[in-house]
Order: sequence, then C-alpha cells, then structure tokens
Amino acid sequence: MKNSTLQSSSALQSPPRTNAKRLHASALLTLCLLFAFAQQAHSQTTAPYEWTWVGGNITAPQAGVYGTLGVPAAANYPGGRSGAVTWTDSKGNFWLFAGAGDDASGTWGNLNDLWEYNPSTNEWTWISGSSTVTSPGVYGTLGTPAPGNIPGGRDSAVSWIDGSGNFWLFGGNGIDANGNGAYPLNDLWEFNPSTSEWTWMGGNSTFNAVQSGNDTEYLSYPAVYGTLGVPAAANTPGSRSGAVSWTDKSGNLWLFGGVVYVSYPNFGIFNDLWKFNPSTKEWAWMGGSSTDAQPGVYGALGTYAAGNIPASRESAVSWTDSSGNFWLFGGEESYTSA
Repeated sequence: MKNSTLQSSSALQSPPRTNAKRLHASALLTLCLLFAFAQQAHSQTTAPYEWTWVGGNITAPQAGVYGTLGVPAAANYPGGRSGAVTWTDSKGNFWLFAGAGDDASGTWGNLNDLWEYNPSTNEWTWISGSSTVTSPGVYGTLGTPAPGNIPGGRDSAVSWIDGSGNFWLFGGNGIDANGNGAYPLNDLWEFNPSTSEWTWMGGNSTFNAVQSGNDTEYLSYPAVYGTLGVPAAANTPGSRSGAVSWTDKSGNLWLFGGVVYVSYPNFGIFNDLWKFNPSTKEWAWMGGSSTDAQPGVYGALGTYAAGNIPASRESAVSWTDSSGNFWLFGGEESYTSA
C-alpha cells in the first residue's frame, strides 16, 4: 500500500511540485487544445488523422491573459495548467475550469478560473473565478445558486454533464472556504451555463482543523458508504482526487476510484464505484471496496461477471460508448499482494 501523509499548515500555499513538473504542467493546455481542434478539423475535411495547431504557445510556462470578465477577445487565453476539468455545452462551446497552473502574473498554484471557448470565433471568455492562484471557495447556501458562488482553486477533480446540460464538479486537491488547502476535497457543485451560476450541492465547505503540536493539520473527510446499492441522503464519497467519471443514459453521475482520505495522516488509492442521482440528490455505493489498496478481479477476458472489479487506481481515463457502457483504461495502481 502507498500511503501519503498530510502536510502542516506551513506548506499549504500550493501543491508540492518540482520545477520540471511545473514546466510540464504549463505546456499541457496547449497540447490538449491541439488534440481537440484536430478532431474538429478532421470532421470538416477529407484528410484523415491530421493535426492542426489552433492556438496556445509553444513555450512554457505561460501566464493567463484574462481580459475583461465576461467579454470574449482574441487575445484572451487561459494560463498553462494540468489537472483541469472540462465540459462541452449544448451549443458546442468548450468550458474549462481550474487546474494547477499559471495565473495572470505567472504565479503557479491551484486555480479556480472558469473559461468558455467558442470554436466558431476562436475566442476565449473568462467567465468567473479569480485571475490569481489559491483562491478560497465561496460556497453560499447549500442548494442555492448565487452569482458570487465559486468553487475554490483545485486540480484533479472530476466532472460530469447531466441530462439538462448542467455541469457538475466533485472534489480534487484544493482550497476550502477558509483558504486552507492543497488536500483532497469532497464538495459537490453544479453549474448552470445558462445563468452562469454555481450551486454548492453537497460535501463539506471546509477541512477539519486539528491541532497537532505547534501545527494545525487540515484533515479531509472519509466516505460514508451506507449499504451497498442503496442510495441515502447521508452517503458521500470520501474526499478524493484523481477519480474518473461517467454519465449514464438516465442522467445519473458515476464516479470510480481515486486517491481518498482514509484517516489521519494517511491517504490510500481506492476502487469504490458510486452513483449520484441529480433528481434525488443522493449517492449510492455501487461496487468495489470500502478499504484501499485492492487488487483487481479480472475474471475471463471479454466476459462480464458480477464479481469482476478493476484494481484500486488513480488518474485513469474513461469513456462512454454509444450503447451507454462505461470504459476504463490504465491509471496508477497500488495494492498489497496476498
């Protein structure tokens, strides 16, 4: 098992990264944009499998160019980052939120800026959030949308789009309402692209502050699993980062695995599967283990079985096919062999 130890309050200004990783993170946004637009360009031409450089810089690091809040402009551009989340709205516009990267001044840390990109005009719009790193969340009232609400800076969260076209966000390594952070969160958010308002829908708005000698430790929250397969208002996935997500044909949101808070001072990698119903606002634990470091149960290649389950992992990738089936590939696995 790989366990990570929480850091004291003296190390909370930004996630621990090396300079090499910082440069790598700053370059990632450009690469992601190239891929997205290559697919669009391919659909409009007869030439197969060709890349098109549509935007972004070829050197790193790159600070964000925010312009005026709510106003699209050709010069606007998000700063380089990694671990952001994305959505595509009903009009075909692309949305980007947060990540670990460079703000307007080139300072690196957890961001909470929300951007919209219009492929028709090739322009970005800074929609909400801060142009500086390590901004705390503004939670407002649980279940109530408000113009001032905004999730705190974070990276490695998970995202969904529900059946009504609203955007959802859960967890990630981030900053709570008090400005403490760089640890996994368990907050659930909904964003309405029509009103441009965020709603805090569940989870905790702050870390649990515990005095440890001369330092204050900011603890994440463990999961409340309840009964397997049974939704309940008290159920919630534990604070986590690096999970994967899907949306089913009924508009339910699904979450699998990630790095999860276990108990002070340890984190573990999990293989728990969760379903959230946006209509009832309830989570259900649907499969996997409630303990970390689980080996996979593979069964027979190509054969479905109730007992099959992927091993504990983080930072995997996921898809949903045209039949509504969920797919999972790779990730970082950690388990103790029997």
